Amino acid sequence: MNKQASFCCDECGKSVAKIHRVYEGHRYCVTCYARVFKPRMCTGCGTRKRLPSNRPDAICSACKASKPCVRCGKAGSPVGRMSDYGPVCNSCAPYFRTEKPCEGCGNPSSELSKVARLQNNLRLCPSCQRSDYQTCPGCRRYRQLFLGADGNHLCKLCLERHDQYCASCRKPIAGGRGARCEDCYWIEAAHKRIDIDEHVFSSPTMGKLFAEFGDWLIEECGGKNAALSIHRYVSFFLEVEKVWGSFPGYESLVAHFKAEGLRRVRRPMRWLNTHQRLCVDSVVRENTSEEERILNMSGKFPIGLIAGQAVNGYVKKLRIRHQQGKISLRSIRLALTPAIHLLQCASTTGQALPNQKTLDGYLATRPGQQAAVTGFISHLNTAFFLELTPRVDEVLAATLRKKKLEKRLRDFISGEGLSLNNADAWMPTALEYFHKVRSTKKQLLPAQKHIVSQDLHSVTIVLDGHHYCLPLSAGAFSAGMGT
Repeated sequence: MNKQASFCCDECGKSVAKIHRVYEGHRYCVTCYARVFKPRMCTGCGTRKRLPSNRPDAICSACKASKPCVRCGKAGSPVGRMSDYGPVCNSCAPYFRTEKPCEGCGNPSSELSKVARLQNNLRLCPSCQRSDYQTCPGCRRYRQLFLGADGNHLCKLCLERHDQYCASCRKPIAGGRGARCEDCYWIEAAHKRIDIDEHVFSSPTMGKLFAEFGDWLIEECGGKNAALSIHRYVSFFLEVEKVWGSFPGYESLVAHFKAEGLRRVRRPMRWLNTHQRLCVDSVVRENTSEEERILNMSGKFPIGLIAGQAVNGYVKKLRIRHQQGKISLRSIRLALTPAIHLLQCASTTGQALPNQKTLDGYLATRPGQQAAVTGFISHLNTAFFLELTPRVDEVLAATLRKKKLEKRLRDFISGEGLSLNNADAWMPTALEYFHKVRSTKKQLLPAQKHIVSQDLHSVTIVLDGHHYCLPLSAGAFSAGMGT
C-alpha cells in the first residue's frame, strides 16, 4: 500500500495530507485557513470575501486578476498565471515558465506543447510544432499544406476559398491572402508609415515635402521597397529642417553633409534632382570629396610633431599653386599620398623625418612613386635643410618586384591552380615573371585569343607579334622558379 503524501503547513508547521490554500506563497492547512481567513468586505470591489484577518489591506483574487499584466501592461486580457509580481496575461505567460529541452530538437524552450496532428506525443517547441509547414504556392503564406483535387498542395484557405478579389484593385487573388493582394497591402503600409513620419516635422512645409518624396518613392521603387525603407530618410529631412528650414542649394548641402553623407541618401537626392528642386553639380561634389580626403590625410600627423609641420607646410605650398590655377585638388591629394606613406615608413623606425636610407627603401618597394614624391622631398630639403635625393635602386627594385610576382604565382598554384579557365588572372603575372614583359590585363583579355599552341605542361601566346612560352603545370612553374 502506497504511503499518502504529506505537506507542511507554513502557518502551524504540521504535516497534512493536503494544502487547503496558498496565499502569496504562504501555505495554509484547512484548520489554519478557517482560523486566519474571515469573511469581510474586499477593499477593492466591495464584495464579501474570505480574506486574511491580519491583512487589513488585502484584496480578493478577482481584484488581483483584474490588474494590468506585469509584463506588457495590458488590462482586461485573460489571465494566464499569477506570478509573484502580479497577474500575467496568456500571451506573456510563456515568458514566466521555466525553459525545458524540446523533445524533438533538444533546444530549450518555455513554449513546449503537444501537437495532435503530428501523432508523436512529444512536447515540442514552436519550431518543431510547425515542422510540417511549407510556403503555400497560392498565397505565399507559411502554413500547413493539403493535397487538392488537381494534385497541387495548397493551404486550407486557398483550397476552400475561390474567386477571391482584392478589395482595393479588384484583381483576382488566392483565397489565403485575405482582403488585399500583396501589392495593395504594401502600398497601404507605405502610406501609413509616410503619414506617421510626416507628423514628426515641426514645419508643415517640410512635412509636405517628405510626403511628396514618399509618394515618389512608392511610384519609383514599389510599395514594398518604399514601406521598408521610408523611415531611414526621416533623419535627413529633419536635419535639413533644423539647419535651413527647407532645401538649400547643392553647395550648402554638400558642405554640411559632405559627399559621403549625400551618397547615403541617393534616393532623396534623385527626387530633388528629378523635380528640379536641386541641381546636382558634379564638380562641387568631387572638389568636396577631395577636400575631405586632403584634410583626413594631413591630419594623420599632429601639428605638434615635426612630421605634422612638414605635411602642413607642404599642403600650404600645394594650395598656393592650386589658387594660381596650376594644379587641381585631385593633384594635391595625389601628391600628398606618397608624402604620407614616406613619413609613416620613417615613423615605424623611430625617425621624425625620413633619411636617405628610408627614402631608398621606400622607392625600392614603390619605384613608380619617384616622380610623385619628388615635390615633397624638395620641400623637406628646403624647409628642414636636408639633402635627400629621390633615386631608385634598379637592382633592389627588380629583386623585390620578382619576389612579389613569385608570391602571386605561388598563391595561384596553391589556390585555384593553373588552367586556361583562370588564365586571364595569372597570365599577366607569369608573362612579367618569366619574360620581363609588363602588360595590363586589358591587353591580354581575353587570354584565349592570344594562345597559339598548348600541351600538358606549357602554353604559347602571341603578344605584339612576339611569341612567349609560359609553364602551365605546377611542377613546371616550380622548376621555372628555381625550387
